[in-house]
Amino acid sequence: MNFSILVITKNEEVHLERFFDVAKAMSDDIVLVDSFSNDRTKEIARQYTSKIFNRAFDTHANQLNFALDSIPFKYKFVLRLDADEYCDPVLIDQLAKLKLEPSIKAYAINRKFIFMDKVLQFGGMSRYYCIRLFDRSACRFDNRIMDERILIDNSYVKHIKGTIFDHNRNGLENYVIKHLWYAKREAESWKSQHTANHAASMYYRFPAFTRAVLYFFYRYFFRFGFLDGRAGLFFHIIQGLLYRLMVDKYIKDENQIK
Repeated sequence: MNFSILVITKNEEVHLERFFDVAKAMSDDIVLVDSFSNDRTKEIARQYTSKIFNRAFDTHANQLNFALDSIPFKYKFVLRLDADEYCDPVLIDQLAKLKLEPSIKAYAINRKFIFMDKVLQFGGMSRYYCIRLFDRSACRFDNRIMDERILIDNSYVKHIKGTIFDHNRNGLENYVIKHLWYAKREAESWKSQHTANHAASMYYRFPAFTRAVLYFFYRYFFRFGFLDGRAGLFFHIIQGLLYRLMVDKYIKDENQIK
């Protein structure tokens, strides 16, 4: 199958050469939407693609929808990747062999995290399927501040063998800073949308702060996250505990919960 690749960027110079080394072997149509990076992101990107567009960042969903609505892609199907992600050889081979089926408008691909140079296999991280390849004429993203979801017109979703690896090279301190920023945005999302999206979530039915601790114990102990060693400990403390505690703190600061 021929497909375009879409990547959203903001100061991704540390990842882009690795990203393009893999992406250029998969597609001859790579589209980059940048949020006015002030590092070498666009300088590096220009070596690989001429399709570089600028849009001030507000949400990932709006960046993606801007691309789908405004940019002339070469192919009908689009593979959405982040700059710190890359496809393994199995997935590359499967995508090359993939045949179009009229009833299939989207494909789900397993995503794995490499954290502190270790592939996380436990704590619920070994099978994490998400829709990444889709027919751009039949899909858009819902208007969420965090954790946008893809909306598909009347279609079955098919799974593809292979893996997208998420391997951020910016270091542990940057990972913490990024999750503090995520926490603020999740709190904003709760404030604006909790009656629809969050109230329906089992997680948000538990008391504030208590739910973060329970979630950490669930991921780290009951889902065996501790078997990933030191990497698993740091990952689940940051992503499963600290991030969620800070979400509740920011919500509390807005006097949204008592």
